[in-house]
Amino acid sequence: MKKLVVTMSLLVVAAVAFSTVYAVAAGDVVNKKCPVAKKDIKAGGPSSDVKVGDKTYTVGFCCDNCKGKWDAEKDPVKKFGPVDGLPKK
Repeated sequence: MKKLVVTMSLLVVAAVAFSTVYAVAAGDVVNKKCPVAKKDIKAGGPSSDVKVGDKTYTVGFCCDNCKGKWDAEKDPVKKFGPVDGLPKK
């Protein structure tokens, strides 16, 4: 009985760990339009993490070119304007 409880506990811990890793890896984007080209973003397309305060948000892009432009800027929100889904700084 003790082995069964330990085994079940390990399965629960593994399931929670996997779901947490999957959610982080999936990186749900906060926006629907590319902040650079203002086009619809592609599902599973390029993305970058943006830190606002103590939280990190994932911003999606329509293409690698736009992601590169975004990543090259020191303050991309200032250059390209506000991003839907990101809180104001």
